[in-house]
Amino acid sequence: MKIIISEMMNASGITYLQSIGDVEVIPDLWKRKKDLLQKIVDADALIIRNQTIVDKELLSAGVNLKVIGRLGVGLDNIDLHTSKALNVKIISAKHANSVSVAEYVMTAILTASRSILKANESVNKGQWNRSLFTGNEIYGKTLGLIGAGDIGHRLEKRAAAFGMKVVGYDPYIMDTDYPFVETGIAKADFEEVLSLGDFISIHTPLTKETKSLISTREFSLMKKSGIIIK
Repeated sequence: MKIIISEMMNASGITYLQSIGDVEVIPDLWKRKKDLLQKIVDADALIIRNQTIVDKELLSAGVNLKVIGRLGVGLDNIDLHTSKALNVKIISAKHANSVSVAEYVMTAILTASRSILKANESVNKGQWNRSLFTGNEIYGKTLGLIGAGDIGHRLEKRAAAFGMKVVGYDPYIMDTDYPFVETGIAKADFEEVLSLGDFISIHTPLTKETKSLISTREFSLMKKSGIIIK
């Protein structure tokens, strides 16, 4: 089996793949479309992240291509229609970084509330301006989730530990499903999440339906002090 890896990948994963096939790792191959088109001709598998554009031209060139592995969740850089027509399977790492993303959102919330980076810079300069960097508590604040799936319910647990309220909108999750029944996410409609959230965290794939999800009308529904985390 010939496996092409066109972007950065963890060494342990590469080692495992080398035990089952012929692996060629070129982390910057995604930048060179011509070279990628040449490499894909005899490849059985292609492993990508979010930089490699898997369009009709590339898929058509991969005459032996059987599967594409996506190190991540979003599939907007892959022509799903053509891959299906050519019977090329798409496998994504759906749960690989869910905890990391949830931790990132909490870091962003704390950073936005406390100006941590600017405060650190100030202290390193020998200053101690407490009034300038007092910031705000996140206790009692509301976190609005647009998308309440794998990342959303993990994020709720962390936000709840800080005493935050969590409301969420997800048209693909039933009232009786886990995120709304066994976590602290209060189900709300889209407009409610925007109007109630002190922080709005978006966890949706990029599709025709979600492109430009937040625009002028949506901003007008938010609190003036509201912060979007993406």
